[in-house]
This record gives sequence, C-alpha cells and structure tokens, in this order.
Amino acid sequence: MDDFRNNISISIITLMIRGFIVDNSEQLTIFDKYIDHKATEENVKQFLSREYPRMKRIARRDNTGVSSPSMDGMPKGSAYGNSVERRLVQSIYAKQVVEAVQDAIHCCDAFSCRVLTLLYLDGYSDTQTYTAIGYQRSNYFSRIKPVALLEFADAYLLDDLKIYKNGL
Repeated sequence: MDDFRNNISISIITLMIRGFIVDNSEQLTIFDKYIDHKATEENVKQFLSREYPRMKRIARRDNTGVSSPSMDGMPKGSAYGNSVERRLVQSIYAKQVVEAVQDAIHCCDAFSCRVLTLLYLDGYSDTQTYTAIGYQRSNYFSRIKPVALLEFADAYLLDDLKIYKNGL
C-alpha cells in the first residue's frame, strides 16, 4: 500500500511541476508496480543515445547494391548468404526504428515531447535542454527527464524497452 501511495505522490508532484491538471488514474496502470523505473530509464537512454543514432546512419545509407561488374577472369567464391538482401533488410528495419522513435516521441505529452525532441532529435545536451525548458538542473534530472523517458518506453511499440521487476 505504501508503494501505491508513493507512486501517487510522485505522479501528483510530477503533474504539479508541469502545471497540468490530469486525472491521476491516467498516470498509473495496474502494471506500473512491476516496472523497474530506474532500469527502464537507463535502457531507454541507452537505446536513444546509442542504438537510435546507429539506426539513423543505416537508414540513410545507400543500399541499392548497384555497381559495375568487375571481371578479372578469376573464379570467385560467393560469401555465405546474400549480402545485398541482408543490407536491404537491415535498412528497412533501421527505417522502421527511426520512424517508430519519432512517432513515440510525438505520442508523449507535450512537455515530454519537447524534452525528448531537444535531446534526441535536435541533439541538445542535458544542460542545453534544461536551460531551454527553463528548469533547474536538479528538477530536470530527478523528475522531468525520468518521466519523459518512461513515457517514451510506454509509447515505443517496435520493441518493449521496459525492464520488469522479478523477471516479469
């Protein structure tokens, strides 16, 4: 029961900080108590700071595989599998990830969307972000960024970025 009250208190504080008046039942779900919030935040940060930029690079790469044939008269052994097909599949997946990230960011509430856009789409640092939104460093790292990362984890549908307690 204390965990439930703590979660409600955190939600109320978060809503008060943002200036939103929202029904608290929208903030908590029945599964909320099974999510490891800190581990989920770290997982989302890792995904958005490492995997997402990699997927953007792959999505922009030219994967047509069209090149002039080279003939030197020597027989060539083919590599295992079809490398052109593998690159095309990788490129298609990367484009899906990039689109899903942008969709998930835009599905978050307006404030979290702004924070995530500044950080991961516009390339702002944390310092530039909390300065741009007008919050102190302590509030940004203790409340604002964690809430934005958790909202992203909820909204991102291509993979489950949430980390669950007790192996759930």
